[in-house]
Amino acid sequence: VAGSATSRQPDQRLAGPDASVELPGVTVSSVARGYRERYPDSPLGAQLQLFLDAVTSTHARGFYANLADSLCSDESFAETRDTADCWNGLRVGEYTKTLVRPGVDAQKYNPELTWTESEPDPKIGQLSDKLRHMRQVVLSQLSQTNQLMSDSFVRGEEGSG
Repeated sequence: VAGSATSRQPDQRLAGPDASVELPGVTVSSVARGYRERYPDSPLGAQLQLFLDAVTSTHARGFYANLADSLCSDESFAETRDTADCWNGLRVGEYTKTLVRPGVDAQKYNPELTWTESEPDPKIGQLSDKLRHMRQVVLSQLSQTNQLMSDSFVRGEEGSG
């Protein structure tokens, strides 16, 4: 988009603050890997993998945030000489509307978007709280399992017989 000289970075505040407790050596991918190793044929394991793939693909936000700039700077797609004309929403020409940074909170200043401020949906907050709680339970269970395994190793207990 013409006139946009700043690079756009994904807004870290979109996901909200991380209110979870971090456990050393425990990550979401390690939890998923452990579950898949214990239950390789489980449909829940497949669903967990699909969910993790979707979560890790959130880096695609940067792609969409920079899509207009990328297209307009591509010589095979748009004119990049002195005029720097690009698609302005109606025709190839100069884009003269106000540019806003990426992120939901910035879109209220976007002239191309009608913005009606409303109260947040309480269901989203409830689901978010449930997910945080589930994550805490899984991480605490995993931490206890790792602690039990390391204690038995220190005492020299091996095997089941």
